[in-house]
Amino acid sequence: MKNNVVGIRIKELRKSKGWTQSDLATQCQLRDYEMSRETIAKIESGIRLIMDTDIVEFALVLDTSIADLFDVSDLKCRLN
Repeated sequence: MKNNVVGIRIKELRKSKGWTQSDLATQCQLRDYEMSRETIAKIESGIRLIMDTDIVEFALVLDTSIADLFDVSDLKCRLN
């Protein structure tokens, strides 16, 4: 099983929107969620663990489901 699945998915979804890490940090801050570019870089690279509250906020900011952040489709394929 892959490590840092959520961080990798955040990076993929961020890039699919054409956003930089700074853009994502700005979008978080517009929702009154304090998140710096540096922290996002650490989450995406697996240096910083992601909290459950972070997962909820990233799902909202990236306009996706929490399940999508965990790449559930990949997990389902492995289970079948």
